[in-house]
Amino acid sequence: SLEEGRLNVKKPFPRQKTEEELIDILSKITVPTLLLGGMRDPISLPANLLRSCGAVKNSKLILYEDAGHGLDTVHTDEIVTDIVEFCRARHLL
Repeated sequence: SLEEGRLNVKKPFPRQKTEEELIDILSKITVPTLLLGGMRDPISLPANLLRSCGAVKNSKLILYEDAGHGLDTVHTDEIVTDIVEFCRARHLL
């Protein structure tokens, strides 16, 4: 059903019961990964993003100081610039 397929933002990896299991899953990601977040985000907490970035190989985390969860509506130009720079640095563009 649609409800079963809906993402629970508080637990986006529901099959992983422990922190160790989550880190194990994240450590299997091998593609260049850019994580973007806001320091004032009550949903994707900066500490969780930092943990995820540490687990994902070839990843980078950018936190926007005055942003919440909708950071793309406030920092649009900065985000585009950061994504382009990330991709260029990895020869993806």
